[in-house]
Amino acid sequence: MTNNSIIDKILNDIDLNDIDLNDIDLNDIDLNDINLNDNDLNDINLNDNDFEEIIFDKPIKTDRKINVNKINELFEWVIINDNWKNKLLTDKFYIYDSIDKNLCNIETIIIKIAKVKNIKQRIKKYINEISYQDFCKIVKSYQNEKHGNIKNIDNIKTRNNLIKILTNKEYILESDYTTLYILSEILQIDFIIFDNDNQEIIDLTNRKDNKNENFIIIYKETNKTNDDKIKTYSRLIGLKNDNNEIDYKFVRNKLPKKIDEILDKHIFFLSHAKNASKNLKKNNKKITIREIMKEIKNNIKMDLSDNDINYFMLILKNILEQDAYKKAIKSYKK
Repeated sequence: MTNNSIIDKILNDIDLNDIDLNDIDLNDIDLNDINLNDNDLNDINLNDNDFEEIIFDKPIKTDRKINVNKINELFEWVIINDNWKNKLLTDKFYIYDSIDKNLCNIETIIIKIAKVKNIKQRIKKYINEISYQDFCKIVKSYQNEKHGNIKNIDNIKTRNNLIKILTNKEYILESDYTTLYILSEILQIDFIIFDNDNQEIIDLTNRKDNKNENFIIIYKETNKTNDDKIKTYSRLIGLKNDNNEIDYKFVRNKLPKKIDEILDKHIFFLSHAKNASKNLKKNNKKITIREIMKEIKNNIKMDLSDNDINYFMLILKNILEQDAYKKAIKSYKK
């Protein structure tokens, strides 16, 4: 039986009326193909996670001239929107938002996080010191991205051309992939992007050439300005810890559980399967894999690729096998 016919059979025939998803050991799940027989399963037992919401004071609006040295006065932590709460399965993520949208960019974030006031001088030094081959790759990358804020990018031929653009006082560094790569090299930090336009989680921390130990999370979206131009806004993302404090710098080998669950696709899908099953049971709906898939798509707000669907189906098939195995052991012991 082919993969597709197995998946079709599961979607149409298997009723998950009774599988305890909380009892699955993630370390034991094997993603090899499994031949499934119909299983008579009963009873979903899922635990709810209740998180206390932290309340922050509203910022005071002001008309005074902005002082970057007092940048914190213009910001507040705001809980992430409902779409992202459903996607991330938690309300612990917060956005460091500003009453001045001109400060919502990667340059401001770097000033706050890395305390780097001379970031453009460091970019100049970096571009001057990299090999010609690497310089060409960066220019080509900018050209491929067609980054809106860089004018005449196709005409860049020399290092000085690029340096003049990136270090211009009027030019604000944005969170395009090429600029983030340069910042990663300079500051030894990596980035994860919560892309609000596409509802995607983009992990830039697993670069083959050089993985940095520290990383931060950026919330990125585009909006139209008053003159109908498209502008990109970037904000820092933080995670509320057990002490009701917001963490925003993360270390690769000491990841909070919630971030680890998001970056590990295996755990991410399984967590959504648990949540979908809980919601279906709560609403007295028949719990089938087809309904679970519908619930997951509704929560993550994006289409799953064929590879994602196949990957997800393999996880569920393994869950079914484990559950059937445990019931068989219990029956044998009786």
